[in-house]
Amino acid sequence: MTSFPKRTKRYEPIVKLTAVIAFAALLQVVVLWRQSSILRQQATILEKTIEMSINDQRAWVKPVITNVPVIEQGVVPRVDGKVTNHGKTPATNLQKKSTYAVFAEGQHPEPQYKITDPIEPSSSTLFPGEELEFCAEYDRPLTPEEVRVIKNDTRPLHLFVEITYKDSFGRPRRTTLGQRLVRSHSDPSKWEWRMLGYYNKVE
Repeated sequence: MTSFPKRTKRYEPIVKLTAVIAFAALLQVVVLWRQSSILRQQATILEKTIEMSINDQRAWVKPVITNVPVIEQGVVPRVDGKVTNHGKTPATNLQKKSTYAVFAEGQHPEPQYKITDPIEPSSSTLFPGEELEFCAEYDRPLTPEEVRVIKNDTRPLHLFVEITYKDSFGRPRRTTLGQRLVRSHSDPSKWEWRMLGYYNKVE
């Protein structure tokens, strides 16, 4: 039968010291991990605080359409609008894209923008509370069929507008507006714009 040598007492301090060192190393790892976790949390909180501050102080540019177009055969639909800075800091480099489409209510086609136009004067700065005017014109006259389906509410006329700009923090921003032309509830002989919830966004 094989016998193993008994551990002598002179090795016990070494074993204990090794255990203490291992425990201390483990404790240090835990402390470092905890400190790293706290630093990550603090960095996340700081990033969120900065983002909240930017969102609170940034420019918020929103477009509004101020009239309704003439719906007649051979007439090019045209509307006027304005953009207003509802934020707390200036907006620059304002650009506008607009387009029209005739389709049935309930459909959600993506607008097919063709041209990007600067909102004049494009080099100016839009300060908080200020506004600039723009126009949105169809690229051709309405056809007899388009006039018919618009007037009988089969396929309404839709207007889409996209405004892009830069805020004072240098970040690109975008606002989209979608509206549908419908008959007024109070006076069916008149037209009014109805907002399209799915396309109206402020980014």
